[in-house]
Amino acid sequence: MTVQSETRVAGPYVGDGSLTSLPFAFVVFSGSDVSVISRVTATGVDTTLTYGVDYTVAVNADQDTSPGGTVTLTTALATGKKAYVLSKVPALQSAVFTNTGGFYPEVLNDALDKLTALVQQVAEKQGRTLLAPVGETASLAIPPSANRGGLYLSFDANGNVIALPGTGSSDALVQALLGVTLTDGDLGAFSGSIIPDDVSVKTALQSLETAIGAFGTATRASLGLATTDSPEFAGLNIGNAADTTLTRSSAGNLAVEGNLIHRAGGTDVPVTDGGTGSSTASGARTNLGLAIGSDVQAYSAILAAIVASQYNAAIKPKEHIQIAVGDETTAITTGTSKITFRMPYAFTLLEVRASLNTVSSSGIPTVDINEGGVSILSTKLTIDANEKTSLTAATAAVISDSALADDAEITIDIDVAGTGAKGLKVVLIGYRT
Repeated sequence: MTVQSETRVAGPYVGDGSLTSLPFAFVVFSGSDVSVISRVTATGVDTTLTYGVDYTVAVNADQDTSPGGTVTLTTALATGKKAYVLSKVPALQSAVFTNTGGFYPEVLNDALDKLTALVQQVAEKQGRTLLAPVGETASLAIPPSANRGGLYLSFDANGNVIALPGTGSSDALVQALLGVTLTDGDLGAFSGSIIPDDVSVKTALQSLETAIGAFGTATRASLGLATTDSPEFAGLNIGNAADTTLTRSSAGNLAVEGNLIHRAGGTDVPVTDGGTGSSTASGARTNLGLAIGSDVQAYSAILAAIVASQYNAAIKPKEHIQIAVGDETTAITTGTSKITFRMPYAFTLLEVRASLNTVSSSGIPTVDINEGGVSILSTKLTIDANEKTSLTAATAAVISDSALADDAEITIDIDVAGTGAKGLKVVLIGYRT
């Protein structure tokens, strides 16, 4: 076989409580060449599943044209978890070639494919490691566990990995790494993780912060600017500019450069400032030149009905299409497509009727109407014996398809002819759509 892809990992597969099938597409030689990792999304904790216990593997028969296979989990992957399928080809070499033995290209291909898979596995793992840039000689080997336990990973002046002492919280570390600007209270959160070796410096900084805070509190109180004070100002220059001065206009009202700031419950906003100049609807209409009866048309039920008629089927003008199915003197007979015509426009069907010039002395003439060969009636159109119109039928027709398309082919069938019935007409009643 050949190895046409460098990928040796499949996923992530997101758990939903029902997912059990995990397809993958890299070359393997047996089910045991596949490893499955389950990860808790919230914590990032990985668990390596056990082959044959937690999952089984179905390897595709032809790894050349369809590399890979499908992992089937014994238990569905739960919500809040992800899964990855990895290559786990063992680093063993089982092919033996002797000087006088037979040479089988398939065995050689398999051996080369396995070597390629092993190289790809190493490359995949290396891609997830910490690497120094090309050309650098810094050591990225971490110190022994005895020398790094409970410490922070850092780098010395030469870029080598070292372990530094510290007991600070993760918040303090983040503040230090991000270089945040210190404000009141920040220094108290500092710890050995940021100033690891000089406790006296940390203590001095914390004392200085306390002194500055106390001084600031006393100063604000002496100036009448404490948080419980209500200082009074004749005006405020906004943006350190004399051309934007905020002042008091009257009780509850403010002005900028003498221009009143309008507020709810305050003075009406004049039309020149984008308002209506009134606190009433009628006054607003008058000020805006929209007085009813003089500037604009008052409400009219007639006009409203005209407008609504464009959208309301109940008051659209009805139309009818009447079709003669046979002549006035020849008795009608049963059959399909007794008459065929095409709709002149799209039509919403409200009612169907039928009539006769000569009644049926016995039997009930029954008519079906089809659009494109499909009946539009769930209950057929009938004319009772000795009656000339369907309006008096014991069973009324029921329309099942009221939307007739423009240019649709309409056919009329006579399912029951009765006896001696003549002059059949069918009427479609509705409106254009």
